[in-house]
Amino acid sequence: MKNHLRFTVILTFILISCFSQGNASNLQNNLNTVIVEEDGIVVTMEKYSFKFFLEELQQLENQLLSTEGIPENQVLGQLIFSTQKRLESSPEDTGLMTRLAMLYHKASAYDKAIELAEKVVNISKDNFNAVYILTDSHKKLNNHIDAVDLLENLSDQSKNYKSALLLSATYEEMGEYRNALFIMEQLAQNSPGMKAYYWKIAQLRGVCNETAIRIYVNGKLVDFSQYDYVEPAIKDNRTLIPVRATCETLNAEVKWDPKNSVAAITHDDMRIELTKNNCSARVNEKEVLLDVPASIVNNRMMLPLRFISENMGKKIDWFSHSSGGKVICILDINSEAAEHAVHSAEE
Repeated sequence: MKNHLRFTVILTFILISCFSQGNASNLQNNLNTVIVEEDGIVVTMEKYSFKFFLEELQQLENQLLSTEGIPENQVLGQLIFSTQKRLESSPEDTGLMTRLAMLYHKASAYDKAIELAEKVVNISKDNFNAVYILTDSHKKLNNHIDAVDLLENLSDQSKNYKSALLLSATYEEMGEYRNALFIMEQLAQNSPGMKAYYWKIAQLRGVCNETAIRIYVNGKLVDFSQYDYVEPAIKDNRTLIPVRATCETLNAEVKWDPKNSVAAITHDDMRIELTKNNCSARVNEKEVLLDVPASIVNNRMMLPLRFISENMGKKIDWFSHSSGGKVICILDINSEAAEHAVHSAEE
């Protein structure tokens, strides 16, 4: 009895220390503002708050076990009991509901975790901690379809990119790689400056046996079927891209002079002239050398990718994954800064 009383006192003290309003607020602020990259996919740290909670829980368990010799299975039970009591006093506290759902998940009581997490999600669809617990509990019970239905609804209703990321990951777990790819392409189109989306797209394209080079201009996939299916190619270790397909996606105007074999590109206040088999181009009447000559493939002019970044004010990134997928990302210079602002606003 004395040991049990002392255990309860220590437990209460540690809970107050770990989960006081001030500490919780500081932790949440960090979770909402820090961006991390893990396995090539960018997510907010909030996704990992569940993991962080379990790490805190493990530290709590270790402290109790080392000081009191309490059996491990009793630690989790005591935490669940104390959180239940707190929730009884504050039944509308979604933070306590979420924490108790986390503890139920830790205890493999997935039905109880689902019940509580659903209540939280119904109150706030943007509570990603509860969304994560809810979907992962469904998956632990092999209810992947329920997890997908939930995430599809949340992605449509809240436009929360974190739910969309989790939906893509769930499709991938189910082996539905094309659905996972479709979600990632939607994310890239909505948030073109998030580079890691393209890394994931490259990975999924390779898994889908799509190994041809694909170009995304400000998040939008270039549709080469509208341009005689002439696609990017590599020549003399240089990547060549179709002029009209790429530039028109950049909202540039392209005109072809068949007599002189010259392509004229007008973009904002810039005029570019490219001549077939010529190693130089004219940019606002200034001569610029090309890595390799502009060439014609199936009646479509090709130019070096590097020219776009150096002369049209665009940022180029190349993503090649071991799965075989290859992606080129072309962005307006200001897209990245704008993208960070968009994600900050979503938080």
